[in-house]
Amino acid sequence: MDNETLITANIFDLLGMQHLPEERKTLMLSRMERIVQKRVADHVASSLTTEQRKGLDALVEKDASAEEIDTFMKANVPGFDTMLAEELLRFKRETVENVTAVKQYLEETK
Repeated sequence: MDNETLITANIFDLLGMQHLPEERKTLMLSRMERIVQKRVADHVASSLTTEQRKGLDALVEKDASAEEIDTFMKANVPGFDTMLAEELLRFKRETVENVTAVKQYLEETK
């Protein structure tokens, strides 16, 4: 699957889960957001000053929203938008590949 498709396509469509109830999708999206936030935070933590790291740690500890994390990152990490887009793409690719592999395995073991 090409990068453009991964970037623009709905994750639930890519996973074949478009028919899930909305409340289930909301819960899953929240979990996915947290995974990507953690990856991004881990990626940039080493480039932050001690004071910036303390600010980021405080946000993570208080379970900050995606918007709060995004605002912090844009203010403190050069090229944050590009790095975020790359991480989102990586996450979607991994998720689609893993779900596809599980579906194939289940089909083969029927």
